[in-house]
Amino acid sequence: MLGVSVRQLNRTLVKLIERKLIELKGKHIKIIDLESAS
Repeated sequence: MLGVSVRQLNRTLVKLIERKLIELKGKHIKIIDLESAS
């Protein structure tokens, strides 16, 4: 058996995915802002 529970793994995965989604949204927003500014 793994020392880490499935719930902990799921929580960690969710946190990582949320961070990546936020980063992607941030980059996307920056690109949109650059396009609208020019």
